[in-house]
Amino acid sequence: MKSVFYLLAALLLVACSDSDNPPYYSYNLVPFVFVDDISMGDSVIYLKNDSVSIKETVDHYAFYKNKVEEDSNWTLIYHADARALAIHVMLEISPNRDGGGFRLQCGSRKDFSINFGHPEFPIKEKGYMLDVVDSFKVAGVLYRDVLVFDGTRADTNKCDMARFYYAANYGIVKVVSKNGIELSRIPEPSK
Repeated sequence: MKSVFYLLAALLLVACSDSDNPPYYSYNLVPFVFVDDISMGDSVIYLKNDSVSIKETVDHYAFYKNKVEEDSNWTLIYHADARALAIHVMLEISPNRDGGGFRLQCGSRKDFSINFGHPEFPIKEKGYMLDVVDSFKVAGVLYRDVLVFDGTRADTNKCDMARFYYAANYGIVKVVSKNGIELSRIPEPSK
């Protein structure tokens, strides 16, 4: 009788294992998953540095992709490419069985990416770090739920930039170059 009980207990544990859990987004990732189609469609943002008189135009867009047909969780994919400066960002926010994760490409080399697998902030991977702040003010505008990427602690930062700030529903709001120049998001300049 005892052996039957142990066998049933073992079967119950196997049946309830994590491998059967469907992919999901953790609470920490939720602000970065939802995108306002109006502000994040195929559009343009503008960055400016006041002290050096640098202006940059960045084409950016976001879309959802369902990687597995029977899965109801969608991956958010965000792209931003500057027209003149070396600013290239591809951010993928995906559900998984551990609550979701980020994959980041932050340079012109498409073969280099950083995988941040566990959604508890701050997330560190190979000297790179992702953190989140509740609010962040840029050029007089307050943004909520801002993801902060920092590549300054990596042995060899393969990204185009030292840091960037990504606001949920808005995209990139600030970029810091490797030589310390800060470019902040501004409204569309008048012509």
